[in-house]
Amino acid sequence: DSAGFAPADCPITVWDDPDGPAFYTFPDMGEGVKIAIHHGGGITNPRDVDRTPGTADEAAIRKLLARFVPAANGSLREAVVCLYTNTPDQHFIIDHLDAAKRVVLVSACSGHGFKFASAVGEAVAALVSGEVPPADISLFRLDRFGPAGATPG
Repeated sequence: DSAGFAPADCPITVWDDPDGPAFYTFPDMGEGVKIAIHHGGGITNPRDVDRTPGTADEAAIRKLLARFVPAANGSLREAVVCLYTNTPDQHFIIDHLDAAKRVVLVSACSGHGFKFASAVGEAVAALVSGEVPPADISLFRLDRFGPAGATPG
C-alpha cells in the first residue's frame, strides 16, 4: 500500500536501532519504497563482490520493516547488492597526506559520503585553499589509524 509513502508524506529517514543494524528508507518516487541496511555485508572488493541478493538479505530487511515500518512490508519489487567503501571505523578520511600539505586525501566512503557531499566538499575546498575548514574535521584525520600502513587494532 503506497498510501502515506509519497515524498510529501514520508521523509528520507535513517534509523539507528541500538539492537540491530542501522537502516534507511526513501519515499515512494513511483517505483516503491527503498529500504537498505547501512554498513552491512561482508568485506569484499569490486572484482569479487557477490551482487546476488540472498534470502537472508530479504529476511533482515523484512524483520526491520515489521518492527519499524510495517506498512512498507509489502511485496518485493527489486533487490540489489550495493558496494560501499568504508574505512575500518566507518568514518571518512579528510586530511593532508603529507607534512608539506601538497596532497589532500579524501575517502568519502561511497554512498555514505554522498549523503554528506556538500559538507565534505566545503572541508576539502578549504584544505586545498590553505584555509581552515568551516567545521571541525579532526575526527577524519588520517593519523587516527597510526603510522602509514598500520592496521587499526
